Amino acid sequence: MNDSRDVPSLLPHRPVVVVAPLPESVSGVVPPSDSAEAETTAHGNGGPVRIRQWHADAHWRAALPPEVTVVIPAYNEQARLAATLSSAIRYLRAATFSSCLMVVDDGSTDETASIATMILRQASEGALRMVTLAQHGNNRGKAVTVKNGLWLASGRYRIVGDADAATPLWELDRLLAVALESDAGLVVGSRAAEGGRTLWTFKRRLSHLLFRLWVRANGLGVVKDSQCGFKLYRADLAEQLCRPGSGLSVTKGFEFDLEHVELAQRLGHRVEEIGVQWTDQPGSKVRLTRDAAAMFFGVRRLAKRLSDKVPKETP
Repeated sequence: MNDSRDVPSLLPHRPVVVVAPLPESVSGVVPPSDSAEAETTAHGNGGPVRIRQWHADAHWRAALPPEVTVVIPAYNEQARLAATLSSAIRYLRAATFSSCLMVVDDGSTDETASIATMILRQASEGALRMVTLAQHGNNRGKAVTVKNGLWLASGRYRIVGDADAATPLWELDRLLAVALESDAGLVVGSRAAEGGRTLWTFKRRLSHLLFRLWVRANGLGVVKDSQCGFKLYRADLAEQLCRPGSGLSVTKGFEFDLEHVELAQRLGHRVEEIGVQWTDQPGSKVRLTRDAAAMFFGVRRLAKRLSDKVPKETP
């Protein structure tokens, strides 16, 4: 699953993406599919994962893996997923690197899987070379959903975005440029770093500040903003962290983002942070009042576990 080949088409990095319009089929009725389709079951975190993949090339099994896989975790996102995927398809269609778009459905009980299937199948018929839908048979939480996406993805880089597109996918251009220049294992999109552009409520901003203070009080804090859901992983780090049964990334709460950043640094990977655009979207699955206590204790447990088992690297 690890892809260590060079990716010359990613260099030099383009500064701007010109977005082309979606093909007519992506927003219309699904025509009969001519793309290759395969279905399998993979061993994932928390149990088996159903994998459906569509490829524009009938000889897809012999094709080289993509250079970048975009992973979109989703749970009951029928209201927002279509717009997010359509925007992602436009961006990736215009990109200079080969890519795969992957949706990881965390056991949704609404039409999320049906919407993802329709749009991904259509995208494979002209817009994108390869698309993937991974499905949990039950709800396992965002931490496990992200880990399975990173583990099951292919290519040299894996980018995780949110189903609500709080950070637009075109920010990937800047994260890729940093990764290629610095050879970072993890590039963190940040609302707090220089260049970050945020539109958020006072309540959200206050909770972000309090979380940062609590993280630092527990001796953590490799970056200023671990919780923005827009991150670029190099393949070797993604597979090291997310391999089922590895025992490295075990957090199941929303503080898993912090865990990944801290583990990456402790495992000897370079971690970079870059400011990105971020807009507070309605319908977030994070409930500040409900989840605050869980994250409070989660950070404390994480700090103790890392201190006991994964000490920081010394220069």
